[in-house]
Amino acid sequence: MGHAKVLLGLEDQEKIASLAREIVKDGLTVREIERRLREVAPPKSGKKAGRPRASDRQSPELKRMEDRLRRFLQTDAAIKVGSRNRGTLTIHFYSSDDLERLLELLRVPD
Repeated sequence: MGHAKVLLGLEDQEKIASLAREIVKDGLTVREIERRLREVAPPKSGKKAGRPRASDRQSPELKRMEDRLRRFLQTDAAIKVGSRNRGTLTIHFYSSDDLERLLELLRVPD
């Protein structure tokens, strides 16, 4: 299975068949095949295609709000906005003392 996944990295059917014959004939390992492919295959250029990260899809205004929260609370914070402008605010804490500090900053009563 690992050998097949590595071979899928090639686009040329003749190269795939040739390398598959070598694998069977010489008993090559997956690592040896990967090494050979790096030597033969042209390096990939450009960025990977795919979905942008959530932080890249955020509006600049929302990023500024997150940064304000991080600076004020001195901890990591995330804002996610969904449909109808509803969302969640996530505030990270790293110990019980840190949580107490955050509660005081937010002026949460006992």
